[in-house]
Parts: sequence; C-alpha cells; structure tokens
Amino acid sequence: MTIIKNLLSVFLLLGCVTGVHGQTLMTGVRVQPQRVSVNYCGMGSEKAMKLIASRQFYFPRSMKSSLTLRKLLETEYEITDKGYNDDTCLRYVGDEECFYETMRIEIEKKWGRGFLATQQRLADQLDKEGKGYYEPRENGMQELLDRYLAENAPGRLGENGYSVRVKISPEKRIIDLEVLSGGLFAEEPIPRNSWVYTFLKGALDNIPISCEPARLRGKPIESLIYLHAWF
Repeated sequence: MTIIKNLLSVFLLLGCVTGVHGQTLMTGVRVQPQRVSVNYCGMGSEKAMKLIASRQFYFPRSMKSSLTLRKLLETEYEITDKGYNDDTCLRYVGDEECFYETMRIEIEKKWGRGFLATQQRLADQLDKEGKGYYEPRENGMQELLDRYLAENAPGRLGENGYSVRVKISPEKRIIDLEVLSGGLFAEEPIPRNSWVYTFLKGALDNIPISCEPARLRGKPIESLIYLHAWF
C-alpha cells in the first residue's frame, strides 16, 4: 500500500510540474489557472517591491480608473501613471496582474485603506466641475521643429530618429529636456554632453514655444510634451 501511495504521489507531482508549462502527463489531472498564476507571480511582485523600496509607486492599472484620477495621484502623491515593464522581451502569465496588485496593496498600506476609492470620488467631482485633467498640447511645435531641422540639420548618411521629451512649466517655459534615441526598447536618455543633445537643445531655443501645459483643478501644471526628430 505504501509503495502504491508513493507512486501516486510521484505521478501527481509530475502532473503539477508539467502542468505549469501547459502540458499534462496524466489524463484526469487538471492544473487550475490560479496555480499557474501563482507560480508566475514572483517576477511581477519582485519588480514592484524593488520599485517601492526606492520610493517609486506605480498606479495599479488593473483597476478601473479615470485619467483625472491617475494624473491627480501622479501630481499630488508621486504615484506614477506608467505601465508595467519587466525589462525583458518575455512576459509570463499573471506577471503584470501581480505587479499591479502588489502596488495596490502597498499604496493602501502607505496612504490608508480606501485611499484609491476616495481619490476616485474626488477625481469624478473635478471632472463634473470641468476641473479634471486636460492633456498638454504641442500646438504646432512639431511642425516648427521639423522645419528647423530641414533647414539646419547637419548632413548625415541616412536618418536617425529621436524622441524629444520636453518638460514645460505652467508658464510655458522649457525647464528640462531629454532626448532618447530611436533604437529598439530605448529607455535611457542620451548623454547631455553629446552633440545630438546640444543640437536639439539649440533647435528648441530657436523656435517659438507655442505649447499649452496640461491643466488640473482648473490650473496649468508642469507637463511633458513629446516631439520627434529625424536627421
């Protein structure tokens, strides 16, 4: 009897192990979806806890929300409105959900139970009053930058693309500038002492600033404007 029990245990264990990868060794042994999610939850939760340890909180996008809520939390509580990124080309089932659930739990630990629901009611009220979040507008700055580049960009073999991230003040002044290369998965800005950065900074210094900052609570706020450059 003991031998039979041991053999059954081995078969069940093999069924669970292979079931995690979408296969089943034994007919009738079924692996529940919840078990698969639990097994793949480590990376998402680990990524979330590393960010939280460095005082970075991401809004839990798995929950229903309004744009005003997300921007309200980003502006007033530094809870970033940014999607989950595991820094790899791979994505495991349940990973993203675990990341956001960990963020939700830790946010409510820090700011109190019911915090997100309370903030959503506030955001809904702001929207009702016409004081919700309004996105920034570049108002033709892209066209002006394209025209400047066409006339002044140095001659090069082929074209390279860049994403230009401009931070503007509520008074429409440029207060910071970052340039990202157009390479695949480019996340880090290029060095500020590079000639490309210096050239693009000079380009923006030579065109009128016509952008409109975002608005929240009925007032203009510090905003990011995204432009593109090819040369």
